[in-house]
Amino acid sequence: MAELFGTDGIRGEVGSYPLTEDAVFTIGRALGVWLAEQYPQQKDPLKIIVGKDTRDSGRQLELTLLKGAQLEGLEALRIGVCPTPAVAYLTRSFHAHLGVAISASHNPCSDNGIKFFDSDGYKLLSFSERRIEEIFSDLFGKSKDIDLKSEDLPEELNCLRLYTDFARTHLKSQDLSHLKIVVDCAFGAFSEIAPEVLRGLGAEVFPINNNPDGSNINVNCGTLHPEGMIKELLARKADIAIAFDGDGDRVIVADEKGNILDGDYILAILSGHFLKQNKLAGNSVICTQMSNLGLELYLQRQGINVIRTDVGDKYILEQMLRRNASLGGEQSGHIIMLERTTTGDGLIVALELIEVMLKTEKSLSALGKELEKFPQTLVNIKVKEKRPFEKIPGLNERIKDYLAELGENLRILVRYSGTEKLARVMVEGRELSEISHIADSLAGIIQEAVGEK
Repeated sequence: MAELFGTDGIRGEVGSYPLTEDAVFTIGRALGVWLAEQYPQQKDPLKIIVGKDTRDSGRQLELTLLKGAQLEGLEALRIGVCPTPAVAYLTRSFHAHLGVAISASHNPCSDNGIKFFDSDGYKLLSFSERRIEEIFSDLFGKSKDIDLKSEDLPEELNCLRLYTDFARTHLKSQDLSHLKIVVDCAFGAFSEIAPEVLRGLGAEVFPINNNPDGSNINVNCGTLHPEGMIKELLARKADIAIAFDGDGDRVIVADEKGNILDGDYILAILSGHFLKQNKLAGNSVICTQMSNLGLELYLQRQGINVIRTDVGDKYILEQMLRRNASLGGEQSGHIIMLERTTTGDGLIVALELIEVMLKTEKSLSALGKELEKFPQTLVNIKVKEKRPFEKIPGLNERIKDYLAELGENLRILVRYSGTEKLARVMVEGRELSEISHIADSLAGIIQEAVGEK
């Protein structure tokens, strides 16, 4: 049976495994069995809290999952449309045993997914995912006479005020009345909350892509398509523009000149901020194999240890907990600040950046220019299968040849997406034309072997 978990929870096309009705129902049952193992002395019902993003498919997935969970004795608290980081926060606030966010983040609306948080608000680590998969495999296909269409579920709780109040505390002593802020909500879960929080702090806010209809989430907007955000920023002469993905756990920003600052820039700015406050635990920053070499060199010049890990915020978190680090993140905009939150939270990260701007009295462009990134190119190849790269004829040999020729001035990363049927070729070096040629060459080899025809 195919694995359930990818780099960020369970994800796929709705109606296809693992998001078929039977599979989602069984996932709910597996959660109940797993939680019973985790809390063997618990006499009262084990409690889970469930939120979702704005996709139309979220309601039926929630219904089906909770039918399975209730069959195994779990009590469900439903919080409706809710950013994923708010699910993590409210899991702790309500002393729930598990948090569940139904979302596929930045993926198109045809996809959906399920993310999980433990009772402390942390993403489930790999060993927990493996155990849930084992339980799921034992249960899958064993039918239960349950009406999955009936909607006898508890009413949704109106509790997002707890999260918005928490978010506001980060800048409650700062005056934002002189700031103009553009917010691209990606037609997602932050569409109401983010503008409300920023306005509540006094800023002049210009929200865009903030009227979700169930099918427009992430469409030509958000972190993957910031062009509209930049246009609005320049037209409004704003100080900063903020773009979220569909569920709000990642963020990228644009400075007042319209320059995009991705997760690498955000890590550079925040690391210096925390270092000066003596709040950079372990004097370390955790990043991934996709993070730019320029970030690594910048952090090292500041005397900060750089630890790279696999792509995926759960791997970032695992390393942060293992090394007692307080800051980590991905180039894509997943940033974890354990001094502030337990998971990636696009709004809290954006507020932290605004605080740096205010405290240093510097524009975002001035803060961003301290990092000089190496040219980097990324090629995505649609694949029909995820064959191990070492079994693709000629690929490893070609990579070795390039590295032998260019040495430390070149970095190559070839990996499969954990959430989509894509192979990704990332090449980094001194000259853009050179690395583009290398990336195209390697992508051609992969396309020939496993690419969609």
